[in-house]
Amino acid sequence: MSAAGSPASGAAIPRLVFANIASSVMISVFPPEYGRRLNGVSPRVIWTAREGDVLVTGRPISPALRDYACAVLGMDPGAIENLAPESGLEGHLAHAVRQGGLYERIAAAVRERPGIAFAPFALDREAVELGRALGLRFDGYPNGGPGDALVERVYELNTKSGFRRSIGELGFPVAPGAACSGAGEVAAAARRLWPEWEAVVAKLDRASNGFGHRVLHRPAAGAGNEAPEAIDREVAAALADLADQPQRYTVEAYLAVAWMPSVEVEVDDAGPRITYVSDQRCPNHSFAGLLTPPVDTPAASLAQLEACGMALGGLAFRLGYRGIFDVDACVTADGAVYATETNFRQTGGTYLHHLAQRILGDDYWDRRRGIWWHDALPGADPALGFEGAVAAIAREGAAFDPARRRGVLPLVDTAAIDGKWRYVLFADGVEEAVALEAAARRALAPGLASTNPG
Repeated sequence: MSAAGSPASGAAIPRLVFANIASSVMISVFPPEYGRRLNGVSPRVIWTAREGDVLVTGRPISPALRDYACAVLGMDPGAIENLAPESGLEGHLAHAVRQGGLYERIAAAVRERPGIAFAPFALDREAVELGRALGLRFDGYPNGGPGDALVERVYELNTKSGFRRSIGELGFPVAPGAACSGAGEVAAAARRLWPEWEAVVAKLDRASNGFGHRVLHRPAAGAGNEAPEAIDREVAAALADLADQPQRYTVEAYLAVAWMPSVEVEVDDAGPRITYVSDQRCPNHSFAGLLTPPVDTPAASLAQLEACGMALGGLAFRLGYRGIFDVDACVTADGAVYATETNFRQTGGTYLHHLAQRILGDDYWDRRRGIWWHDALPGADPALGFEGAVAAIAREGAAFDPARRRGVLPLVDTAAIDGKWRYVLFADGVEEAVALEAAARRALAPGLASTNPG
């Protein structure tokens, strides 16, 4: 396969890419299955690799994925090193690194690469401690790395309540709601909102990808379940399986949402800049994919979201943050925009944006050159394997064409972990994207019906 993007420069500074997707800025206590899912997708960082990099992932990058990605990107697979723990897939990557001799292997890899920079997925305390222990400069931080005060502010911004405070101070709307502690306060907040809203959503204050969200519907009048004590029991039951998490929640009006756009922002020493804007696919309140550029989200709503992202980027710049974050929003059918959360870390779209830059050009977003869509398909066959996925896509006539820079790329095989296949497609327009997506679904999850992105 010919390279789709320019080969990585041999002069580039190598990075220790630390894929701590399972991070304490995302969730306080990891249920084992949730940790497995987050660590399970960590091999996707191969799509952002440069020759000379060391990739530390929650599970090993398979040779089939490594070789395929390197062929697409025009890299020598032997010029990239992957280190992964033998166990610990259920929890924080930094904790697993301290077991089984992996820390010593990472330290040895660092010594072999003078000047290597530390590039974590998220600035959690565990990763920052690891980078400092290894004596590394943090990627994007000219003065070595983030200070403790900045790390703590990152934790605050990655809570729903912390985001609501900060974005409210910047003058942008959020859904009606309140911060709560414990099921009793959640029930009381729901009762206050129900007269105006048919449902509310209770969100763990620190959570990601829809984990810990519970929709609480207004009790039907006259059904005997609208008494305060009955509501308290119902809410307590709805939150019971989250008992091991810190009992802090944000309760918000459950909005009738037509679009769920997101803006991603990068902050460097020159200030904040928008990297791309997308519309998100969030079935059952859980992130699954992106449409970039958004297909039919109102332009005025997107402009308001971009302004929100730049304003928060200005705050981040002043705090000394250097790196990626996003702002997610809900847009109602009449175009009203409500900011919902920020993720001060790399996101599920960051690696896709970097991949798009390598395939479509660094300026693809500014020029609106081509489009890319991403999705995670449930119902995948674990027996397919990565090579089988590549072959199945080719049989459907949707294989990625390096010359045209169009087609479907399978991204990472997690079918045995979460029953999903993840892919990204590149197309000239919506009509081509719809056709490629239908082919990808037939190839990777034949039982899943095709959906219309509009």
